[in-house]
Amino acid sequence: MCKTVLVIFLVIIFHAYGNEEYVTRNTKYGLIRGVVKSSRVVGSSTKFYYFSGIPYAKPPVGKLRFQAPVPLERWEGVKDAIKLKPICTQYFQGMTVDQIVGDEDCLYLDLATPKRANDGKLPVLVWIHGGGFTYASRQQLGPDTFMEESVVVVQIEYRLNVFGFLSTQDEYAMGNAGLKDQVAALEWVRDNIVYFGGDPGKVTIFGSSAGGSSVQLHMLFHKSRDLFHRAISESGTPLNPWSFQRDPLETTLRLAKGLGIRSNDSQTIVDRLQKVSAEDLLSVAYNESIVGPFLPLLKFAFLPSIEKESPTAFITARAFKLLEKNVTKIVPYMMGYNTEEGSYPYLFITRGRVDFGLYEERPELMIPTSMNIAGGSLCETQTVSKIRKYYFDNGPFNVTEYWINYMGYQQFILGILKSTEFICQARQYPLYFYKFSYEGSHDTSVLGGAGHYVEVFYLLYPDDPIWRTNETESDRLTRRRMVKMWTNFATWGNPTPYEEPLLQNVRWPTFCGSESYLDIGSDLLLARKPDKKHVQFWNDQFEKCGYPPYYTY
Repeated sequence: MCKTVLVIFLVIIFHAYGNEEYVTRNTKYGLIRGVVKSSRVVGSSTKFYYFSGIPYAKPPVGKLRFQAPVPLERWEGVKDAIKLKPICTQYFQGMTVDQIVGDEDCLYLDLATPKRANDGKLPVLVWIHGGGFTYASRQQLGPDTFMEESVVVVQIEYRLNVFGFLSTQDEYAMGNAGLKDQVAALEWVRDNIVYFGGDPGKVTIFGSSAGGSSVQLHMLFHKSRDLFHRAISESGTPLNPWSFQRDPLETTLRLAKGLGIRSNDSQTIVDRLQKVSAEDLLSVAYNESIVGPFLPLLKFAFLPSIEKESPTAFITARAFKLLEKNVTKIVPYMMGYNTEEGSYPYLFITRGRVDFGLYEERPELMIPTSMNIAGGSLCETQTVSKIRKYYFDNGPFNVTEYWINYMGYQQFILGILKSTEFICQARQYPLYFYKFSYEGSHDTSVLGGAGHYVEVFYLLYPDDPIWRTNETESDRLTRRRMVKMWTNFATWGNPTPYEEPLLQNVRWPTFCGSESYLDIGSDLLLARKPDKKHVQFWNDQFEKCGYPPYYTY
């Protein structure tokens, strides 16, 4: 009887038009049509069902701009999900201001499931893209690689920049709409994934950079805690300085004035900003002379921020404090970073957004803002001197190798390692930690290490032409290993639950206690205590200036 009911609910209908084969499935909102695709992975003959542009909330336009996502209504007939829907409004590549792409009507997700899945309950991987909460999209990467395994992949779009993170700190624009979009997408997965062969009780959220930070935010705050069961943060945590907006109201007031809105009344500001064109809004949001400087230290103007307490609030306290108090969801957790994370900040220099000379003119910019050091103080002078000595061999700040190394630690690695310290204090997490060091043909590095975000290209298929390359056999081996470990984790909560030759029979130990981690390079190697000397350097600097060790976001 139960099996019959499940088949009725799935409503699997196949159609063949010419060379195209379509599939129709049910959702709680109505029928939806997808397409059968062939994997683009070299040497693969795998076919999978693909649904592109499934809506998960109403279009956030007009009066819904800056607001939390609004649930969908049921539709009649069959809705097509066979063509790409728009990405969220943003500047192309996020580094320049040359071209605005996307649309505000962007709350869609893409879904892929193996053709062999039928009515089985497969583990689900939900991808949250990076991009500094400011640019990028789900469409840059495809699910083809994971279709070699028994797993469902969901890739979500969420609002960015001013559209996703403007806040008046009151009921007129609470803030964090982009993160609430992610929650709405996860609610859609909970309610509908069974129709696509997925198990709503076995959902893994994973993301890199801002996506990795988003994953940890979902672990910290109650709005989404019941919507996933495993988590993976790659190269990102809320403790990274680019992941938090300290004064969102002041930034919003600056934006409003830049657009000729001379009012301090939240309702008036939001009402008028909702009428401004997306192009004009985004242009002013990128104007440092209006919203204030934000690029020199990799910090954009509109980011996640603390909200006023309310039933719809997402972030209600600083991530540091919640981690410190062990207020977080207890789930199997995987996290790590790449060996050359500083390659990403360096793009601001190579693309002309920041001049190296700025750091010699204003050396205090090298100090983490989280230290809260008073300008012109003795502590400021001493800290700059220590940084110059430790990271720059007492030389200038414009030495590329030293600068990239420093920015990698300051902007990414230190916050990630601090997160592990807090997580391990709870002693309840199976935490798996990695360092990605593989140097292959997918190259985002400057110095020859594993550049920021490059691990993603060995997990998901690079749809963006600028990310494609002719893979070597070593690249393909690394991809198979990464996909296998991530799939294992989604299935069992353990990336190496048993010995297998593909993974060189390695059993990846948990991190807490031993500080053991997996170095993912040409070989899989076990090591201990990642970058401890750098952690100690920063702890010393905080203590010397009278502050608790580490970041205080």
